[in-house]
Amino acid sequence: MKVLQTLGTQGGQHGIFQYMRTDEGVYIDIAIGTAKCTPEDHITLTNKEWQSILASLKTQGILNLTGGDSGTGATLHEIIMHEVQNPKNFSAWTSSYLAAVCAILQHEGVSTITLGQLEEG
Repeated sequence: MKVLQTLGTQGGQHGIFQYMRTDEGVYIDIAIGTAKCTPEDHITLTNKEWQSILASLKTQGILNLTGGDSGTGATLHEIIMHEVQNPKNFSAWTSSYLAAVCAILQHEGVSTITLGQLEEG
């Protein structure tokens, strides 16, 4: 199990989560450090879903996480949601799930991510 920090903040707080590879896919636990734990705090992206995301990212350059124009017209969040529209093991994408997947992709060296539109200066 690896523990990572999400990129950026939500409500001024960095998120932490843990993940690991399993036979089924990528298991993500976003409940680390919280007192309450619900079934929605643990998700698994299947190997097929993960491979779909990776295949789509092969043709991308630098990606913005959530907004701004990186030259591709799509953000990393949008690409993930497009590639896995109906996740097998959880009901819908949340900002926490997306943040965790983006951090895993960056940690594993899959994509280069900016946190928004780059300004000249």
